[in-house]
Amino acid sequence: MNLENIVYKMLQNNLIPILAHPERYSFVQQTPQLIYDLVEEGVLMQANFGSIIGMYGKKAQIAVTKLLQSNLIHFLGSDVHRSSSIYTKIPEILQKLVRLIGTQRLEELTTLYPKQVLKNETIQIHMPKIPKYTIKEKLLMQF
Repeated sequence: MNLENIVYKMLQNNLIPILAHPERYSFVQQTPQLIYDLVEEGVLMQANFGSIIGMYGKKAQIAVTKLLQSNLIHFLGSDVHRSSSIYTKIPEILQKLVRLIGTQRLEELTTLYPKQVLKNETIQIHMPKIPKYTIKEKLLMQF
């Protein structure tokens, strides 16, 4: 996909890439360290709200959970292409997110960081960690 070259060129031109829904890519599901490596280079990540509740499958749900717990997600988006798709599920998703990452972190991902991007301000991200799957999760991600 030549992703590394594209990222490198963007960063050289003082552009900060934001990769959309990394949890949905099979290559990320199988090797989540790729996201860690990209974040370490300066790339920001936006996950989909629907992934939290399995709207894009169990693999995406596991991946987004690991990425969130590892401070590798910086924004949450709706990925809405139809007005009736996700909005009715947002309260359920928010409750799950609060249990997973806490209220303060949720506020950062949904309000603070997006405002900073719109103002072209620097985002002070949390220290990323390398995501680790359990053996059961590794096996699921391979098939």
